[in-house]
Amino acid sequence: INAEYMGFIYLMSDPTKLSTEEKQLAEQFQTIYSILRTVDALEIAYAKNLVSGEDYHFECEKLISQYKSCAENVLGFPGLEEFLKGFNIPGMPIAKKRLIEGKTGFNPKSKIPGIEMVVMEITRALLGTRDMIEMNLASIEYLGPSIRDCYNAIIKYPNPPDTFDGPKKLSEWVKKTNGMKATDSFSEEELKQLKFDLTNIYDTFGMIIQSKQPFNQIQ
Repeated sequence: INAEYMGFIYLMSDPTKLSTEEKQLAEQFQTIYSILRTVDALEIAYAKNLVSGEDYHFECEKLISQYKSCAENVLGFPGLEEFLKGFNIPGMPIAKKRLIEGKTGFNPKSKIPGIEMVVMEITRALLGTRDMIEMNLASIEYLGPSIRDCYNAIIKYPNPPDTFDGPKKLSEWVKKTNGMKATDSFSEEELKQLKFDLTNIYDTFGMIIQSKQPFNQIQ
């Protein structure tokens, strides 16, 4: 990131120091961040089957177009990666991938389940289990099958990096639930750890997907 850009980030911590032009630039940065968050929300909705593939594709393409237009109009914009680093914005790896590559995660011509479906299954299972924790469903009756779904989904992903410990962590949680009764519940501390592990697995998996070739070339 160049020194001028870093200086602007510093100034944004105190809006009273911004000139009129700098305030306009700050608004453009806020728009870019808003687009990123919207894409992230759209990806989650698609992963949970809350939106059809066609609707997801249409909305995601609109957001990608808006991002490109906005980024082109920002003088000295360093790119999305550097922008996020500069403002210390973590996560949202799949949404970031969409905007950087300029492509949605939907292939309207694909009729045969492949890597896209595996990725969707993994994402849906991880987010669904995390949602259950947020809804205070601590009972093994609910979380046990959901954790197993996460494990069964993630082991389907072909050739993950050796450093990816998602399957191992999920396997440990499956073993833990196997030794409990349906009427048992996780403690508050265990739920916090499980949510932490699920979030880390989701974020790391997103970065793995981001580093891969387009889906139709991995199958």
